[in-house]
Amino acid sequence: MHAFNYGLINFDSYVGYAQNFYMYQDDHQQFNPILWDLNMSFGSFRLADASDHWDGFTIAQAKTIDPLQHVNSVSVYARPLMRKLFENNTYRRMYLAHLRTILDENFANQWYATRGTELQNLIDQSVLNDPNKFYGYDDFQDNLFVTVNDLIDYPGITDLMDDRNTYLQNYIGIPGAPAYFGTSNNPGAITLGGTVTINTTVLFADEVFLAYRFGNSGRFTTVTMLDDGTQNDGTAGDAEYGRVLNDIGNTLQYYVYAQNSTAGRFDPERAAYEYYDIQSQIGIGDLVINEIGALNENTATDQFGQSNDWIELYNPTDFAVSTTGLFLTDTAGNWDKWSMPDAIVEPDSYLIIWADEGGEQGDDHANFQLSSLGEFVGLSYGDSSTVLDSVSFGLQVVDISYGRLPNGTGPWQQMEPTFGINNNQTGVEELRHQDVKVYPNPSNGLVQLSGELIKDAQIKVISIEGVEVYSISNQRESNLELDLNHLSSGLYLLLVQTQGQQFQKRIVISH
Repeated sequence: MHAFNYGLINFDSYVGYAQNFYMYQDDHQQFNPILWDLNMSFGSFRLADASDHWDGFTIAQAKTIDPLQHVNSVSVYARPLMRKLFENNTYRRMYLAHLRTILDENFANQWYATRGTELQNLIDQSVLNDPNKFYGYDDFQDNLFVTVNDLIDYPGITDLMDDRNTYLQNYIGIPGAPAYFGTSNNPGAITLGGTVTINTTVLFADEVFLAYRFGNSGRFTTVTMLDDGTQNDGTAGDAEYGRVLNDIGNTLQYYVYAQNSTAGRFDPERAAYEYYDIQSQIGIGDLVINEIGALNENTATDQFGQSNDWIELYNPTDFAVSTTGLFLTDTAGNWDKWSMPDAIVEPDSYLIIWADEGGEQGDDHANFQLSSLGEFVGLSYGDSSTVLDSVSFGLQVVDISYGRLPNGTGPWQQMEPTFGINNNQTGVEELRHQDVKVYPNPSNGLVQLSGELIKDAQIKVISIEGVEVYSISNQRESNLELDLNHLSSGLYLLLVQTQGQQFQKRIVISH
């Protein structure tokens, strides 16, 4: 976001009046900027830069505005999203590396001028015929290249950006970056739970880092790459860096970042928007159909409060499983009926798919429903030769699920639903409802628990997606208040575990 704004002089943004953007926090607690209203780019907005030119700047000044002015100079109003980042040496070099990529791919090669001419020609006749245009037709033809004036100055785009590119290409932190001579992985084909070495040859680098994840929905983990001969990287000091990764998933996505005391560079240069991607298929038993609810009325609701059919998948392995390329179906022989979303199922974890023909409600909603009279569910890579798991079931009962017992491996049977959690009941004595009191239910967010058996208990709250959203260890109290005000309204599972006993109850939060 900052590289775009400073590169293209888009100051009707966070850089100027701190506006025209959203911050979205994803499921991995990582913030992502969403930009909007970009029509004042190329120096059209010059009222403030929130720093040296707080009262406005000229077109000539726009060409050489410092892309690190909020570190090198002042901030009229606090700009922590820039200052906190730019004060970190690595983040600052990463920012300038992204700025270099924008310049090299769009401006240094004059691509933008060619594209501008194409767009100008596309609308030329419409502008000529427009009786309400902001300025004359001749100004329209000239303004791609030179500044024109009609009440205000409209910067000539190529005049502005050619000079801006020259200034930034010589800015400290843009030149002098490390140079790559190839990045690869060995072996070329990966397997779930296997080992792979990532190698890169890079000159003029003081530090090299590898960022990797096991699927599109994951967050990148960053580790150091070494040139000391210990990571399948050749001999020490030969400019070949390596990193051995063990226990990998069936999908591996990665990029490399190298830096020296002056500048940094990514490989691929558009990382993390682009990255190296290697995939393999999982085998039978690596991801299983674990439980289904084909007549769901009160067991669980989706994110829209609807009680739909559901399918629970379980990862019994010790490795992260990516669902890329997998299909679910309710028709034997039609193996590619519904393409699964790109999700990562962590070890000993669950993925819920809603079988409600509600594809418009999200990528976890399949294009088929389950029949309570009996049906078939199959998991495959889209053909009969890659079937990983399947189950056929008969007549179902309201809010009684059909699942594997023991969890993940056992034969199928009707059971009390264990939506998104372990199916195992054997050896666990269920506490009677009268032994633990839960009230009020529904609750506005404060839930009371009472009973001697909640002492020395682990108390958890599980969402309808099977995610643990609250946990507390109670040691002494026989009366306990759970503050669940931070949870959204909906249905949850309350789980109390103590001394080999277990109590579970569905609770409703209604704010």
